[in-house]
Amino acid sequence: MDEEANKTDKAADRIELALHLNTKRQFFHKSYITDVMNVYALTGGIATGKSTAAGIFKELKVPVLCSDSIVHSFYEPNSLGALKIAEAFGEDYLLETGEVNRSKLFSEVFPDPEQRFQLESVIHPLVRSELIRRSWVLFLKGHRHVIWDIPLFYEAGVSTNWSIDFAKVYCVACDEETQVQRLLDRSNKELSQVKEFLNAQLPLSFKVANSEVIDNSGDLDALKTAVLDRVSRDFVLKLKPRLLLYLLFLLFILGVIFIVRHIKN
Repeated sequence: MDEEANKTDKAADRIELALHLNTKRQFFHKSYITDVMNVYALTGGIATGKSTAAGIFKELKVPVLCSDSIVHSFYEPNSLGALKIAEAFGEDYLLETGEVNRSKLFSEVFPDPEQRFQLESVIHPLVRSELIRRSWVLFLKGHRHVIWDIPLFYEAGVSTNWSIDFAKVYCVACDEETQVQRLLDRSNKELSQVKEFLNAQLPLSFKVANSEVIDNSGDLDALKTAVLDRVSRDFVLKLKPRLLLYLLFLLFILGVIFIVRHIKN
C-alpha cells in the first residue's frame, strides 16, 4: 500500500514539474497554418506503439511529419541547429566535421535540467518552424490534413506554448501490463528496472486524460482498425472557414484587377 502511495506521489510530482517548466518556456506567435489545414498531434508513451500507428497513418495516405527526424537533422554538419548549439554552449560541442558532438551533448547537457532547458530553447523554435514550413508545402500540394508526430508533446510544452491550434491530439496508449511486457521483450532489463524506468517518465495516464486515445493494447490488426476508424471519422475533407474567406478575398482581388483592365481597354 505504501509503495503504491509513493508511486502516486512521484507521478504527481512529475506532472507538477512538467507543468511548472512549461510556464517558463517561451511562447510563440500564432501560426496561420491551422487557418487553412487541420494539424493533428500524435504522441504516446514508450513501448505503446506510437511509431507503428504513425506508419499506419502513412499507409492510409495521411501525411505524417516526425519531429524526432527534424531534431536529428539539426545535429548534422553545419546545420542551423549545429550553429545555434555552438553559439549557446561553445564550439567544443561540435566535431571537426561541423556535426554536433551528440555524446558530449547527451552526457553533459541532458543530465542537467537547466542546461537541457536551454538546449530545448534553442532547438524547439527550429523544429516548430520546420514543421510549419513542411506543412505549408503539403498544403500547396493539395493536402488538407497533416499529423505532427511529437513524442514529448506534453513534456516539451507543445500543447500550451507553441501557439498551434491543433485539431486533435492523439495519444497511442496501452494498459500498463502490456507496456511493461513490451519493454521486457525488447530490452535486457529486469522487471524492477523496467518499472523504475517507467516511473521516471511523465505518467501515461496524464497524456491519456488530455488526449483522444488510440488504444494499442491488442495486436497489430486491432491497431490498424483503430487508426482506420480515426481516419474515417476525423479526416473528412472540408474546407476551413478562414480558408474560404481567404479564397473569397483572392477572388475579389482578381475580380477588381479584371474590371480595371477591362475599363482601361
